[in-house]
Amino acid sequence: MFDMFERNAVPAAAALAVCFAPLVVRADAVADFYAGKQVSIEIGSEAGGGYDLYGRTVARHFGRHIPGNPSVVAKNMPGAGSLKVANFIYNQAPKDGTEIGAPQNAVVFEKIFHTLSPDGGNALFDATKFNWLGSANESVYVFVSWHTSPVKAFQDVYAHQLIVGAPQASTDNYTQAMVLNKMFGTHLKIITGYGGSNALALALERGEIGGAVGNDWSTVLSTKPQWIADKLVNLLLTVGLATRPALAGVPSVFDLAKTDEDRKVLELICAKYGMSRPFMAPPNLPPERAQALRAAFAETLKDPELLADAKKQRMEINLVTGEQVEALVKRIFQTPESLASRARDVIKE
Repeated sequence: MFDMFERNAVPAAAALAVCFAPLVVRADAVADFYAGKQVSIEIGSEAGGGYDLYGRTVARHFGRHIPGNPSVVAKNMPGAGSLKVANFIYNQAPKDGTEIGAPQNAVVFEKIFHTLSPDGGNALFDATKFNWLGSANESVYVFVSWHTSPVKAFQDVYAHQLIVGAPQASTDNYTQAMVLNKMFGTHLKIITGYGGSNALALALERGEIGGAVGNDWSTVLSTKPQWIADKLVNLLLTVGLATRPALAGVPSVFDLAKTDEDRKVLELICAKYGMSRPFMAPPNLPPERAQALRAAFAETLKDPELLADAKKQRMEINLVTGEQVEALVKRIFQTPESLASRARDVIKE
């Protein structure tokens, strides 16, 4: 019986070797390609903001998880709300897996919302064809008022006019305020022209504005933790598909929806927050490299060294896998035009 087992084991082992050989060859080919190379992460924002923080933090740890352990550098490619970087990754970047984009999330759905260009015409890409690696977080946004404001809770905005600020009409600070005004009858007065999130926070602290809509909760925790610790702001409303234990008891924008269509419009507008810090590679990559990059991204976001790095910077890390981002993008681009048209209308003046 033992001899029979040995005789059968030899061909069985050979068969297994044949089955697994292609996998080994593919893995070795990816490692051989990346060994000694440099991978660039092109961040579609200025240095110093939330997108830059996430892009550079991922870049510091990503190379350890890519087969062949290439060096990884982060670069800033700001412009047109990340249209510049998205167009570059789709049309000009090498299709070999050495260039990765980290755009602002709104640009992904520009062909639906048209916030960055007339009719979305400057979005020279098909978002469903990027190789989505994943997202480093899914966002919850908060609507806040300064502690000296008479607006202490959301219902107070119906009794008191609140001046809120925004850098420009394409930002979440502006579009979320417009949603509240046009869908739910608030009378927020929106002042644009602030240079970015830092300038907006300073305006709130100086009393130039009384509140701010569209503040990413993770950015508040990382850049203005004293607002929460010292109760310098009132938390009026959350905006997003997710929630956080620390925000328990704060009403959600979905609580304001009166009809099923209202809820669907809000879900469409909030979809990008489900992939708030996206990373993508160009279309038409060699499949084995695309899969390796996606796997490496997931491993990076679970890496204890990255998590410790993020904790020091008060960053939220919530992995959204490449498969989940891909499915979300495809689902949103199947939205009926009638629903997309209403969503476009409520986020604009």
